[in-house]
Amino acid sequence: MNKIFILIISMAMVSVSLAQEPPSFHGSEAYIEFRRAGYDLLDECITDLDGDGLMDSLVVEKSPDGIGLSAWRAEAEGGFRLLFRSEKAPASSVAAFKRLPLGNYSFAFLLDVFEDNPDEADHFVKLFLIQPKNLKQMFSSRYRVTHSEEDAGREAARVIDLGGYPVGLEARPGAQAGSGGFPELVVRHSPKRLALVGRVSKKTHFIIGIKERLYRAEKEAYTLVEDRYLDYLPRVIPGEVTATSILPSTGEEWLASKVADSKLASGWIEGTTDSGIGESVTLSFGEPRNIRMVRVVPGCAASPESWEQHNRLLKFSLWFEGGTIVTVNRRGTKAEMDSQVEAHEDFILPGVGFGTQTLVFLSKPVKSSWVKVIVDEVEPGSGDADETCISEISVHAARVDQAKKK
Repeated sequence: MNKIFILIISMAMVSVSLAQEPPSFHGSEAYIEFRRAGYDLLDECITDLDGDGLMDSLVVEKSPDGIGLSAWRAEAEGGFRLLFRSEKAPASSVAAFKRLPLGNYSFAFLLDVFEDNPDEADHFVKLFLIQPKNLKQMFSSRYRVTHSEEDAGREAARVIDLGGYPVGLEARPGAQAGSGGFPELVVRHSPKRLALVGRVSKKTHFIIGIKERLYRAEKEAYTLVEDRYLDYLPRVIPGEVTATSILPSTGEEWLASKVADSKLASGWIEGTTDSGIGESVTLSFGEPRNIRMVRVVPGCAASPESWEQHNRLLKFSLWFEGGTIVTVNRRGTKAEMDSQVEAHEDFILPGVGFGTQTLVFLSKPVKSSWVKVIVDEVEPGSGDADETCISEISVHAARVDQAKKK
């Protein structure tokens, strides 16, 4: 008898629960007409849009034109009426559909959809503000996500992100004056990759920067205020540059300090009577910095003739504070690469048509207040003078290492 009583009570509780469950657009008469019109329902959120106590429905819908959002107002008799329909984005899949708190309003809805291709996925992101009798599209943008080599059906590559910022949309807290309490929105896209021969892999891809678009709200609408490139490898500017020797009786263009002036037409020439093996130039920063990459232009890049006539660095060492020494052989094999080096490679000097620059990426940041570049071996120039030249040396800190420091 007790079991029968418990069963009756349980069934009654289930019936009450089902009776209290709000009606869904899915399965309604409006949904049937929706399907007849060629729409597919990809996602649904049941919420009271207009504050009348009835549970309305937000629907992520797909049609031959793409994917968009529609709002359906609940009627007292249990039906639904179309309240709003957004423009379609040319996409086939949904990445995100979620409610977001936004400024002085209770919430908004983010819709992120994408069209997938073999090498990348094109994303379209929109933000809709909930209003008493409508939805308002207040933001629209797009970004592209590049698939990994493996996902694209190619040989897998090692990827090292030196920035740590994901591709996509970020809402930054801290509203600007006149924004109605809305946060800033940042869309990051088109990360810049640099592929080098790595010590532990055939190719190592370094993500060295990213583009980002900054949006701010005014009168319930977001507008683009800045489109910029975020450098993940900012240059560390030295406070002093010194050298063990300087070529005597030269003009100002070949002093030690000229390796850090960002000009290829000048640089440092050692001042010994031979090729300058063991000579060095030192960049000092005044305080320790987390150093991740060193760039060296290993010759005189003032002109093609100067590049050929002067000696060029073939092997060099990087000395850091605390006793860390890294050796670089520009002609060495991957197996010969220093264990403290993640990758290094020569690249053509941009925009000049001759000469090279050597990029040396360290496996982990080295904390040092100075970097010394020592001449270990040279590639002889064609000129009569046995002079070794370095046009440029730049030292770079990675954004991700500075973030860890904090």
